[in-house]
Amino acid sequence: MDPRVSLITINWNGIEDTLELLESIKKINYQNIDIVVVDNGSEGQDVTILKERYGDWIHLVENDRNYGFAEGANKGLRYALDNLNPDYLVVLDNDTTVEPEFLDDSVKLAEERPEIGFIGGKIRIPGSDDVWTGCSYRKWWRIGTPRVDPNSPITEIDVAAGCRQFMTRRVLDTVGLYDPTYSASYDNIEICLRAKKAGFRIFYVPTSVVWHKHSRSRARLLNDPRHYQVVRQNAKEGLKARIRILREYSHPLNRPTQFIILFGYILPQSIISSILNPDNPLTLRNFLGIFFYHPIVKLLKPLMSRIAR
Repeated sequence: MDPRVSLITINWNGIEDTLELLESIKKINYQNIDIVVVDNGSEGQDVTILKERYGDWIHLVENDRNYGFAEGANKGLRYALDNLNPDYLVVLDNDTTVEPEFLDDSVKLAEERPEIGFIGGKIRIPGSDDVWTGCSYRKWWRIGTPRVDPNSPITEIDVAAGCRQFMTRRVLDTVGLYDPTYSASYDNIEICLRAKKAGFRIFYVPTSVVWHKHSRSRARLLNDPRHYQVVRQNAKEGLKARIRILREYSHPLNRPTQFIILFGYILPQSIISSILNPDNPLTLRNFLGIFFYHPIVKLLKPLMSRIAR
């Protein structure tokens, strides 16, 4: 029999996306699977819809509140490890859909190489010709760059991050689950670096293809009344996480150079390229919200309250 694979996704007020993902999973070639859906405290009828539509075809984990991505994923991973006895596990963002063959070559490679901990794959954007990998190499001067060419053959990498992560049970039994103290997408980077440190290997498999709806996430953020606060908080947490990763996973002799590059090149370059990018409606608004709008509002609120009295 083929090895058992548990597919895990986290739903939080995103039932339409989650349903699309589950329908795509129905069409995959690989059959020896379990599907675990973690509802992260959704406010609407998401849980009821999932139960009515899919019944026992999925394993539904109901959280009492939103635990965030890392701990939400951990709850799904723990459920699978404790109840389903998988050989491999895949964590998928709920706003993805999968190609029918996305598991085949990953499982085959993992069976051939027991030292593998994680496998990354190709990521496509609906309605766009963009193709990327979410996979990267770790250079002595910078963690997480450059990204892997999507047209590469099966290639060893350092980080398999992004909206899907294929992992072995062996790696989770050895290094543990996601660290929820990391945020802003650095939790899935950190667990890869932790696995590499423990001696596991990570590969990119180009035939493992998922589609990721980036535009929907951006649209939700634009319509969020707390937009500036959310963006500012994410930016702060992302910077803290990046600094922490450099401290914990870079060689001590390389750290001064890495910090100089981070603050002297990477951050300024990111800000300038974001402002000048006409294809991203969030970028200029993000910049203004992080550095100007929210701090000014915070300063003016006490003054306006006094005037109102």
